[in-house]
Amino acid sequence: MAVNYMEDGTLPEPAPINAFMKSPSSVIGDGDTMVLPDMAATIFEGEAEFAVVIGKKATQVKAADAMNYVFGYTNFIDGSARGVVPPTNVFYQMKSRDTFAPIGPTSSPPTRSRTRTSCRSC
Repeated sequence: MAVNYMEDGTLPEPAPINAFMKSPSSVIGDGDTMVLPDMAATIFEGEAEFAVVIGKKATQVKAADAMNYVFGYTNFIDGSARGVVPPTNVFYQMKSRDTFAPIGPTSSPPTRSRTRTSCRSC
């Protein structure tokens, strides 16, 4: 859910939640390399994120039942190409390039424990 954690608590109102998807071709494994495409972009970046792995098909799930669909959690790097053109569908274009979603190396079962995510090369 695309909410800027740096703004948490500093805005007069909560930031709107902006969900986004990554294309299947953007997913790569731990240790694989993000490949920067030859395109006009002002900056390429990778943010360390916390990923929720959905383990089975889910449609119109009630909040009370949501955890029944969670397989686990894993580390995830959200690769982005900022400043891409054309100005239509930019969010998808900047986030779903091939190799822009390294995940892993392992997943943890769903618990209520604290998790720490980091990126050594971002």
